[in-house]
Formats: sequence, structure tokens, C-alpha cells
Amino acid sequence: ADTGSTSAAASLPASHGAVLVPGTDAFDFRCHGMVIEPFDAESRETFGIDVQFPWEPFPRNEHSNPRLPVPSFYMDGAPVGNARFAAFIAATGYAPADTRGFLREWPDWRAGRYPDGNATVPTTGVSLDEARLFCRWAGGRLPTSVEWQYAAQVGDPSMLYPWGAEDDESKRPARVHHGRTPAPADSEAYRREGGAN
Repeated sequence: ADTGSTSAAASLPASHGAVLVPGTDAFDFRCHGMVIEPFDAESRETFGIDVQFPWEPFPRNEHSNPRLPVPSFYMDGAPVGNARFAAFIAATGYAPADTRGFLREWPDWRAGRYPDGNATVPTTGVSLDEARLFCRWAGGRLPTSVEWQYAAQVGDPSMLYPWGAEDDESKRPARVHHGRTPAPADSEAYRREGGAN
């Protein structure tokens, strides 16, 4: 991913909700993953699993950098909704080489038809490359992992959840079983309720 200081929203009109995220010279970046393998802490420090950030000597699933500089960048206030992604398809004529799984929840993606009432529901069923294509078309890029976490935590490492430092089951999405996952919550509605950082 591009590591410059301009995000996907940098040149988008204000109607898309792009906001300036002020940078910092010292973000206390911490990221902890799930360890499925039964490795003890000492083994995890030498084995090399998961992701490797530039300041790390090998891949790991627990990351920390207490003085990480994050330049200012712009970011949309909400994930890309289906109507915006439909506009991208209409403007570019994009069609994937392999259509399996592409916009699988849409009744007819070729005609730009997404589920009724889901104009601002986040688009799912696209690959990373397709998300990057959309961002280039929109005049920007995807945020880096560090930018995403910095924005989600409002630069405050004590913000472990989008709503604050403490867990709150009432704010979590509904758990779904039997292999069926509902559409994500409407981004614009969540933002109006104060959920966007």
C-alpha cells in the first residue's frame, strides 16, 4: 500500500465526508492478534508468524511501537457505501475476470442493483485489488494499517474499542450462527449516532 500522507479521500468532494486526521510525531501503536498455535511467548518471539511491520525484525502477531510518527491524512468518515461503488462500476465499466463471490449480496451488480435500502451500507464482496481500483477512481488510496488504527483510536491507545476503553456488548454487532452473516450496519446511521471516530 502507498504510505504517503494522502488517503483515499484526499481529493474527494466534501459530500463524501472526508475529514482531516491530524498527524502526530509519536503514536503509541499497539496491535495484538490471536495465537491459535500453542506457542509459548518465547517461541512466538522467534518463530515468525502473521505480519511484519517495517520496524520489526520478523513477522509476529503482536506489534508495538511507542513513538511511531503518523503524518496527517484525509479519510472518509464512513466506509464506502453500495451507491458509491455502483457509481464506480457505472463510470468505469469494471467487471472482474472471475465473478465468483463478487458483490454476492447484490441482486444484479452488472446493472448496478444493490439490495433495496442499502445505498449507504458498506460494500462487501470485493477483493483488496478491487478496493484499490475504487480508491484510485475516487482520487485517493486505502489507508495503511497504522493510519486505520490511528483514526479508529483517535490517536489514543487506551481506546481499545470504537466506543472507548471498556468493552460494551450492547455496542457490538449481533452474533450470527449457521453460516449466515447479515449486511454490515448502515455507515451513515452509525455516524449520526456518534460512532465514527
